[in-house]
Amino acid sequence: MSTSGSNPAHLLFSADAAWGHVRGFCILAARLVNENENIVITMFIAPKLLEKAHSEISTELGDGVREDILARIRILATFRSTSDNIVTLKIPATESYGPAYQNLVEAKSVTCAIKGTVFEAVTAPRVVLLDKWMGLPQLRATRAITGHSVPIVVWSTGNVSYTLRLLGPEHFSGLGDFSAASIRADSEDEEISRKIFSGAEETVIKIPGCPPLYDYELLPQEQRFGGALVKSSLRGAYTLMQECDGIILTTAYAIEDRSIHAAKSWFADWKKATYVLGPLLPLGYGAVPQSFRGNVDIATFLDRMLLEHGAHSVLFISFGTVFWPTVPEYIDELIEAAIEKKFPFVKPQFYRLITFQTGLLGFLLCVAFR
Repeated sequence: MSTSGSNPAHLLFSADAAWGHVRGFCILAARLVNENENIVITMFIAPKLLEKAHSEISTELGDGVREDILARIRILATFRSTSDNIVTLKIPATESYGPAYQNLVEAKSVTCAIKGTVFEAVTAPRVVLLDKWMGLPQLRATRAITGHSVPIVVWSTGNVSYTLRLLGPEHFSGLGDFSAASIRADSEDEEISRKIFSGAEETVIKIPGCPPLYDYELLPQEQRFGGALVKSSLRGAYTLMQECDGIILTTAYAIEDRSIHAAKSWFADWKKATYVLGPLLPLGYGAVPQSFRGNVDIATFLDRMLLEHGAHSVLFISFGTVFWPTVPEYIDELIEAAIEKKFPFVKPQFYRLITFQTGLLGFLLCVAFR
């Protein structure tokens, strides 16, 4: 691998095991290495996302891309696993991060735990980007090795308006300081679940950029998470954003202008640099095929439904990575009814979280509250 300079700018990115958290950075990484020959990017991602990430980056760079450009994006898993459970994967991702980061800091080669690919030594990372929802233990591992000499930037995906609600100050209708009594480590788990997910207070909230709404309208259905997991996740994200050096928002001003300005004022109070980079979509999004992943089958199906049923006739059923109903049979009933009525629909694979074990919750709570 070669760069135009003797001291390349090396960026390290580490993300949660959710594709929605990784895909946008794949687009950004491809654009960065394509525009600047002095940039090298290392990505630590979950094993089952490796192929998707390679495909996304290759598609963004297009046919005929030079090998030296591709070589400056190093995609690897730091641990072995066949799981796609984003909660249980936090443990090996956290445990393997420190040793892998130490190798990068010492300008040593690193090896993908899945593919066995050996990535040659480059200069130490100049900046580290960490996922908002899993980055706190990695921030602490980073600081233990390089102190504050390497800036740590939070990678914040999703709607800024909802980030304001979950993590923002109370004057933006956020849940406020997570050191407050209502969400301390000794608070009742179910009380926290009700406060965050059930809208138990039935109050009107006014998030900048959103119309006024009752708190229960944000998540009208029962959630599949216990209070302990929710508490540790939110506490971890809040603390990470307090301790980091900057924040990247992957939204767009055209969509969330007021919410973005509110978030930037909040982060300014914390003296955090804020960067808005969205929307991070492929350059040809909506105009050219993006990848081989189901493209042909889906396109054929949609074209046929357009001819047979007309425009706006297909139902798309998705709740993201984890926010599926607590009773999967509800979705089954919906699908059965759609089939009976010959109503065309598209549904991604249902993501099932396993039951959380006490040891896992203990690990997450330890990370969040220490």
